[in-house]
Amino acid sequence: MSRKKSSGKGEVWYDNCNMVVGENTLGKKMKVISQAELSTTYTNHSMRAITITILDRSGFQARHIMSVSGHRNESSIKSYSKTDENTETNMAGSLMAVIDNK
Repeated sequence: MSRKKSSGKGEVWYDNCNMVVGENTLGKKMKVISQAELSTTYTNHSMRAITITILDRSGFQARHIMSVSGHRNESSIKSYSKTDENTETNMAGSLMAVIDNK
């Protein structure tokens, strides 16, 4: 088994022999990696939420997002996708255009 190590500190953080990494192992590694390398601590859940939000804002259909996220129904992923300020501004502008034309 060939293992790769993280930044020379001797801690294994992934295998390159197509082994499935458990949820707890991955969660612990996410915390270690994000604390060492990033300004924010990321968890499995936050990475899932970020992924769903990015895919939704990029216009991918819910069924395609669900195939990546593992959700079984569309309503489950809707709570992850928040409307950003740009979209809210565009929606308000569209509504105002209709109101102004009457």
